[in-house]
Amino acid sequence: MTAGRAGEARKEQLAFIGVGNMGSRMARRLLAAGWSLRAYDQRREALEALREAGARVADSAAQAAEEADFVFLSLPDPGTVREVVLGVGGVLDAMRPGTILVDFSTTDPGTARAVAAAAAARGIAALDAPVSGGVEGAERGTLTIMVGGERHTYERVRHLLEHLGSRLVYVGPSGSGQVVKLCNNMAAAASMVAATEVLLTGMAHGLPLKLLVDVLQSGTAQSWVLSYLGREAFQGGYEPGFALGLLRKDVELFLRMAEEARMTAPICGLVVQVLRMAANMGYGNRDVAVLAEVYRSWNPSVTPSLSGGAP
Repeated sequence: MTAGRAGEARKEQLAFIGVGNMGSRMARRLLAAGWSLRAYDQRREALEALREAGARVADSAAQAAEEADFVFLSLPDPGTVREVVLGVGGVLDAMRPGTILVDFSTTDPGTARAVAAAAAARGIAALDAPVSGGVEGAERGTLTIMVGGERHTYERVRHLLEHLGSRLVYVGPSGSGQVVKLCNNMAAAASMVAATEVLLTGMAHGLPLKLLVDVLQSGTAQSWVLSYLGREAFQGGYEPGFALGLLRKDVELFLRMAEEARMTAPICGLVVQVLRMAANMGYGNRDVAVLAEVYRSWNPSVTPSLSGGAP
């Protein structure tokens, strides 16, 4: 396989399986950089949109992978990854020895290690490479990519990852990428829940959202979460972005990981319960900023102010 020089890039064949909110944007960046890419997703409309961008489309995940030198995955949960990769007639059955599987999905360390072991038994290298940065980062190619697996395999795929992320971090052996990603998402979820409570409490005392966010962002509470809530919360709509149900899945995986390490993690347990309640209220397919509406439903007497200066 080539090292990705401009004249050689098109000789390497890529497959991208799972082209939803994140995967479609990542696949488009690879297509725009001149790579030959075949895509598969259960949703035909997603595939047709990528066909228009220059991708070839497949009728199954295995068909997408059969000619590929690099196979990329962006799937919603561990069960789907195991089915698509390890199932009979799945991706590993179609891939050739010497090729590389890169999983951008957020799963768990056990799934990543199982995939890597099954791949290695067939002469295939596998990396777990979950990403952070959201839809905007996928669109702009500014994702943080946390890579677990063999370092030399990471070096072989780095020329492709550079089209997708501005920060590529090799974090250790198989499963390590998932450990870091679950830690990241648990911290983000805890911040999201706490910041929602804080902002709504300030608004309940008559302070407008914009003022609260501006002041908190200039002090020790500053965070990406505050900026995000300042843009997205209490505005209505809440089209994902990043669906609350997916964040719930990630924090449940983190809690399981903490339990496996015999960790006592009471704050994390509370965050999981908040997200479960929100999902059970029917908000699972909405953007995570919909937590603002969840809290407002729990506090119906609060009439928040969205903009303006101090009252």
